[in-house]
Amino acid sequence: MMIQVALAIGLPSPMSSAPQAGPAATASVAEFSRDLTLFDSGAARGGNSADIPLSGSTDAPDGTRIMAEILRADTGAVLFPAQPVATASGGSWTGAYPGTARSAHWLRPRVWVEGHASAKASTTSRFGVGHIVGLIGQSEDARMFADNFSQTAPIAVTDDSAVQVIRQQEGGTKPWPITIESVTAASPVTASIAALADVLIRNAPGEKFLILDLAHSGTSRGNLANDSDFSRDWVDFAAIVGQARADGSDLGLILDTWTAADSAAADMFRQRFYPFYAGITATGADYTLGTAHQARTFDHILWDLSATGGRGIFDAARTPLLMFGPHRFEVGQDMRDAVTRADGTPDSISNKQDTRLSIRNMLDDTALAPILAPRGKGPEILLYQNGYRAVSATDSSPSLTGTYWDDASHPAAMTDDGLPARARHVAVTALHGLGLAPIEVPRFNRAHWEPSGAWVELWFEDSSGATPPVTTTRAARGLPAMPATYPHRTEVLGFEINGVPAENATLVGGRVRIAPNGGGLFTFADSVQFGRGGASGVLKWPEDKFDGDWMNLPMVDLGLAGVEGVAVEPLPLDTEIANTLPAPATFTTTATGPYFNDPGNLGSNPGLLTMAARIRFAPGAPNGGIFAQSGGGFEVSRLASNSALRINLDDSSGTALLASHQPGLSIPENVWVTLLLAIDLPGQTLTLWKDGVETQVALPANTGQLVPGRFLTFLNRNGNGGYQFVGEVEYLRVWKGLASADANEPAAAPSAEITGPDSALAGHPWHQGG
Repeated sequence: MMIQVALAIGLPSPMSSAPQAGPAATASVAEFSRDLTLFDSGAARGGNSADIPLSGSTDAPDGTRIMAEILRADTGAVLFPAQPVATASGGSWTGAYPGTARSAHWLRPRVWVEGHASAKASTTSRFGVGHIVGLIGQSEDARMFADNFSQTAPIAVTDDSAVQVIRQQEGGTKPWPITIESVTAASPVTASIAALADVLIRNAPGEKFLILDLAHSGTSRGNLANDSDFSRDWVDFAAIVGQARADGSDLGLILDTWTAADSAAADMFRQRFYPFYAGITATGADYTLGTAHQARTFDHILWDLSATGGRGIFDAARTPLLMFGPHRFEVGQDMRDAVTRADGTPDSISNKQDTRLSIRNMLDDTALAPILAPRGKGPEILLYQNGYRAVSATDSSPSLTGTYWDDASHPAAMTDDGLPARARHVAVTALHGLGLAPIEVPRFNRAHWEPSGAWVELWFEDSSGATPPVTTTRAARGLPAMPATYPHRTEVLGFEINGVPAENATLVGGRVRIAPNGGGLFTFADSVQFGRGGASGVLKWPEDKFDGDWMNLPMVDLGLAGVEGVAVEPLPLDTEIANTLPAPATFTTTATGPYFNDPGNLGSNPGLLTMAARIRFAPGAPNGGIFAQSGGGFEVSRLASNSALRINLDDSSGTALLASHQPGLSIPENVWVTLLLAIDLPGQTLTLWKDGVETQVALPANTGQLVPGRFLTFLNRNGNGGYQFVGEVEYLRVWKGLASADANEPAAAPSAEITGPDSALAGHPWHQGG
């Protein structure tokens, strides 16, 4: 619609001299494409202004200046003063009102021909200046906008003018309609969108937001950007973006936690999708649209940093990217630890962990810096319920007493702790990315290792030195603890000690305190981990889900209204929580030694023996003996070809009880391991404990005595330096006549002990070689 007004002649303007007599001049101003259109202010890059494109017609002489001012729409008060915005040319004019700052009010432009301020023309349609944010992804995000997943009572929206959404309902005949809707108390769009709006409104009062639904269920980046793949259409994506740009604005921020379909091992996420994000490969080469790249083809890209330029749908100067994934993922079966199934096989959930690290590599990649939001990575979304308890595997009806956990890939729509909770945390990420919430993403960046080794405490310290307390949803709500049915069900979930689930992680004074499993003390070689795998902490499936596992994940209350806290980021940096316990003296060996031989033969014996070592094989180490008896009486060695342990064992008659036996244990290079060997010939067992985990081998009937006429030896195969161990050693110990019954060393003093440093070895009576 065009508004046209006849302008009187001869009325002075504060911006110009009195006009000369002449024919009447008219001017018009074009309406916006819709009422309540929004312009982005550039907040993600630190800005607070928008240029408002304006145009119209005029019969003023060519070169005459067109003036404009910006009014508060409801009162007509001038909020932004008159400025020249264009000059007449051929009966029309086109320009922009510059530098319009954000306002809590809806606005209108008012224009006139310079010198004729008494007759001004304004639009009836209103505009605002705020924030335009796109959320790209798949179903986890798409369901927030979908009517059929709005299954809880929406929270009351307290500002009907603050939030709008552009969404596209999936399903039915294409093209699917695109709608622009205000989120209001009377029409909250969906329960999840109302929850998202509530967090935005309460933490950024007076700000205006337009949220774009750029998510599509069950799709990947490859589906979106490949025109030969019809499972998702780029034209839909571009159409939604086009709606936000209809009046000349653009998106001010893209949020991305899209890691369900596209997670990958190692650093493949960054390398594979480099062209999709930047129009170049990870090596810096320009990417040719429509060509294969690591099993993906991209006909369209988001940004373009290539020498060609201009091919991306977004301009990095206006629309930066904020990554905030992966979100939490579930395992779907019993687990031994965060990345290993109960049967010992690796689980692909490790790809989520790798993708988390790969995204960090993106943020550290200087070549990608032009497209990234200045605030780095956003808070990750962990604090919500995935899936729901159902009757059975064949009956997905919700049930409080069911035996099945259904739809674990998605936030639960039927509880406020599910899809609406996820939406709240999306809002937190948007506030963070836009600089509207003065928060830092909490992470475990401080640690105190109690000097005796009794425990370690982890917490978060922000850049100002403040240490907001760590808590959990369960603790914040004052709910009962999870039933202590399984050892890993500790007050705070998701922690591991040396890759083994922690059994004693508690909240103490706003920190997480972790004590060693099974008692005892930490040593210098221990480490703690948090949030490996899918960052869920779940080990028993579905029992952990039944008992509200997610409420035991750590969070920090950062003072944001509408959320109980913000999740602590998984995978803390090793350097920030490093073990500070003093390391004992160690010694090193080379291909020439040292190795260690008992000066005397074993002699008559009861067939019982315990040997212990804490060792680390050097990178590239050859076959290496660990425990042995000369002449092949017995041998425990590591094979370089597959890192496996191999065992040979004879009794006093020379009968082979074990011959080249591999018990299924391996020792990787450059990793400290603790080994305890117990030989019990009368009991017909040989037991190995690797880092406290038992592996027992049954032995056949035997003489009940080890070979008496041969000597014991360490760090080689047979007492003459063959299979020389190459690496580092903390200790070697032996107990003759005793066989450990469990993972603990015998209480008696060892028959012999060998420790570092290197300078102390020369005088040891067992010392050989080196």
